[in-house]
Amino acid sequence: MLLKKFAFLLGLLVLGAFAVPSFAETPRILYVGDSWTYYPWALQDPPALREVLARPEVGLGEYVEDGSIALLQPTAAGWDTPESKAAIAQKLTENPTIDTVHLSLGGNDVNLGLGGNFSPEHIADMNGTAVQHIANIIDFILAQRPDMRVAICGYDYLNIFEGIKFNGFGVVESIENPTAVAYALYGLSGATIIDAANNQNTINDIFIDLEQRKLNLAQGRDRVQYIHSFGVMQAFYGIPSLSIAPTAPSGLPVGLSGGYSNFPAGNRDLFSPRQALDGDAELDPIHLNPSGYTHLMENAVLQVYAGWLGDSTAPAVQSIAPSGAKAMEGGTVDFDVTFTEPVTGVDAGDFTVYAEGVADAQVASVSGNGANYVVTVTYGAGYGTLRLDLADNDSIYDAVWNPLGKTNLVSAAGDGNFAAGTPAAVTGANPEGEGSVEGVAEGEGSAEGITPDGEGAQEGAAEGEGTSEGGGPVCVTPPKTKRVLIVGDSWTAGIWAVKAMDEVFDEYGLTHVGAEGSLTAQSGSRAAQWANDNTFKNYIFNSLAANPTIDTVHLVIGGNDILSRIKNTNVYSGLGALQREGWWNTIQNDIQTIVNYCLSFPQVQHVLINDYDYLNALTAKTVLGLLGQSYDFGGMSQEQVNNAFIEVGLRKLSIAQNTPGCEYVQNWGILQHHFQTPAGGALPGAAPGYTPYPGGFKAFPMPDAAFDPIVFGPLTFAGDGIHPNENAHKVMLCNAVDQFYYGWFAPEIVCTEEGETTVEGEGIVDGEGIAEGEGVTEGAVEAEIVVEGEGASGGEIAVDGEGSVEGEGSSEGTAGGEVSVDGEGSAGGEVTLEGEGGHEAENSNEGEVNEGEPEGSAGGEVSEGEGAPEGTAEAESTEGEGGGEPAEGEETAEGEGETPGHSADTNHDGRIDLAELLRCIQLYNFREGFHCTAGEDGFGLGDGDRQGCGFHSLDFMEPRWIITLSELLRGVQLYNLGEIEKCGTSEDGYCPRETR
Repeated sequence: MLLKKFAFLLGLLVLGAFAVPSFAETPRILYVGDSWTYYPWALQDPPALREVLARPEVGLGEYVEDGSIALLQPTAAGWDTPESKAAIAQKLTENPTIDTVHLSLGGNDVNLGLGGNFSPEHIADMNGTAVQHIANIIDFILAQRPDMRVAICGYDYLNIFEGIKFNGFGVVESIENPTAVAYALYGLSGATIIDAANNQNTINDIFIDLEQRKLNLAQGRDRVQYIHSFGVMQAFYGIPSLSIAPTAPSGLPVGLSGGYSNFPAGNRDLFSPRQALDGDAELDPIHLNPSGYTHLMENAVLQVYAGWLGDSTAPAVQSIAPSGAKAMEGGTVDFDVTFTEPVTGVDAGDFTVYAEGVADAQVASVSGNGANYVVTVTYGAGYGTLRLDLADNDSIYDAVWNPLGKTNLVSAAGDGNFAAGTPAAVTGANPEGEGSVEGVAEGEGSAEGITPDGEGAQEGAAEGEGTSEGGGPVCVTPPKTKRVLIVGDSWTAGIWAVKAMDEVFDEYGLTHVGAEGSLTAQSGSRAAQWANDNTFKNYIFNSLAANPTIDTVHLVIGGNDILSRIKNTNVYSGLGALQREGWWNTIQNDIQTIVNYCLSFPQVQHVLINDYDYLNALTAKTVLGLLGQSYDFGGMSQEQVNNAFIEVGLRKLSIAQNTPGCEYVQNWGILQHHFQTPAGGALPGAAPGYTPYPGGFKAFPMPDAAFDPIVFGPLTFAGDGIHPNENAHKVMLCNAVDQFYYGWFAPEIVCTEEGETTVEGEGIVDGEGIAEGEGVTEGAVEAEIVVEGEGASGGEIAVDGEGSVEGEGSSEGTAGGEVSVDGEGSAGGEVTLEGEGGHEAENSNEGEVNEGEPEGSAGGEVSEGEGAPEGTAEAESTEGEGGGEPAEGEETAEGEGETPGHSADTNHDGRIDLAELLRCIQLYNFREGFHCTAGEDGFGLGDGDRQGCGFHSLDFMEPRWIITLSELLRGVQLYNLGEIEKCGTSEDGYCPRETR
């Protein structure tokens, strides 16, 4: 026993003596150190850190640690050798996904170096030497790859006290062998309980000095963090022999996020309790038992690894563009550099200048912080363009030390390069030429958002010869512009599907404000996905890039994260409070990540977190049960279910209160108050005080009137208990408008005097025209063209395809649609040019659409004048004046087939019956999705060919090839409607059949 304990004490173990665990997941952490790295890896199954990472509340189970060289050397001096460093390098080469080294070293340097010499000089030299070796090892590790990070895991207190037994007079009666070995190793002596206490205090002070030096080392280096462990065991176990109770979580040590404010934590005069240490009959004074090492790793995850491993998304350059859109003069130009998240390490060495026609261009300075920087470039004589590129030199990192551009957990040189920025047109010292003009085109028309093919190039919008033709000022409300991005789960999908937000804005007179959510209103999505899955982040990125006028994010998220945890679990009786708190904290951290990501975009000024209202647990349990979903909530009452959502709601409120640019809307009980069911429910408190919180009666659900009824054969339910109807959503949206949106988006009136020229953008114009011909644009793709010159219409032309308009004039007196042709055969609706054909007549006469225009267009309404579009699909044709026979070429558009029925309507009777609905439920329940086949409805369960057919009619939302709950509920709604027909006014393209 003595020899075994002595070997354990020094950590001088032969690795082959123990079974080394294998792993098949993604390795992220390499253990380097002594027995405090080896024991929790090799002597536990699963290894301690792996078990903690795999817990549901942590959610990092896909990542594992590698401890195969953990105890290659027992001391820091032993690791600081060429042979040991070569072993580290070899492991990092074999495992390119490892980006973190967990380092626990220095303890055995003390154990072997103390030798009874307790002088301050000896202790300082011993600890200083150990830490210098540790510094050398860390510098070697960081030099291997730019993505490497090191976490220095500190020790907890040893226990050289509880292995000693005292008699009634406080005199040593006996000492257990491992403690006796420690006494001999350290050169300690003493015969009384006071001597033993002093010895414990002495050893504590020596290790505290060692750890303070390691902490200082970490704080002086990038990519290194110290894990404060003193007091972890006291916090979790207390000290039972002294009747000291546990203090976790409040008594846990504080790490970097808290500035190590309680270093050292715990009682520095005492010890880690026997219950946390190794040994059966006899106490091992140095090594923890499996439970103790698990708590050590819980602390490591809390302080470091949840952040480091939880954020594997590397920063990237979002855009580089000149500050402002005008021509730059005077020898300097500023470029705005925007990253996808806050970064550090940005300096002049990260950029290169590509100059064309300009001499002596170079980066002069870099300023800024977070996700936004300004790079100033100087230049000499010439006339041309400057483009600023970022050349990734591995110096730029995000908050958790992910290097710029790192992909798939692997970093490569130059992977963050960016050479797609917007050039700046610059004028050096007195160049020859006509110069530049800001914002005003001299032609007769104007173009917004395009670069025309005429003699001049214009960026932005310049409005022809004037904005009014009569006397006196003209005052108008600006046109509707997308200002809000709707992001979140099925509650946002419900808002977006019926355009509820736009309708509420219109009711408040905010007719100039519109919303967007085609990519970002995702049914079934969770906060964890939006925070950690690049697919979801790209939904936000792409939506903002496509809509530069959006400045606000309307965020409704976290509900599915809660439901996934409580659907079959009573979180108030089935698990401990700490675990429940851990679940809620994880959701909070994910939502914080989403908020931070949105606010990292310069265009986003506000993120408004909108909370849910109470669900109806009983209805959800019953209806979702019929749909094959088990939701018994572990027997929780309605109030307990509500409390779970409220606890997460309070965390959302905390995010808003601590994040500039973020606000919060409470909705708890608002629908009880609105429908007065039950009567007397308090209106939820508004910002900033939010009193009362929550509103309404938390023992009651959302009223039945807030849902649309669902009918299953003879059974009728008040909705599904989770998803409110349109009216209920509008009540909650009004709450958001009252508190925030009206103040942010107050109505704007623009007035112009007679003959005044209004300049809406800035551009460079080299000649008198802006396009070929007068006020006409050739080949505009996906741009809005506002033609306000002579004889031009006041409407908008949206060109979505490759077609071009080549005539010299535009339709006279067109309506306010996107393109309307009034007069003979006019439908007054929309024409969207999506095909490849061109409109080649020289003039479009009033009300006339020339024969053959445009080939291949699809969608929208097409007026029928003399001819009809060739190959028009799904277009509604309006005949000429007074009806009559179809115009020339209009019998049936070429290539146009009969409108197909709903995929679920397999008997083609124009309705979805119960058997057909059950088939939809079957598709919904098969979560692996479905594919094309020759079956009755054309679809088969599981993976397979998805090229031979279109999407199922219920599969009208992302993700495709799977039926979401919202889509299934739409199927139930269609089932209840009776006869249905194809239409263009609903999200899925089907409506109740009109009575004719």
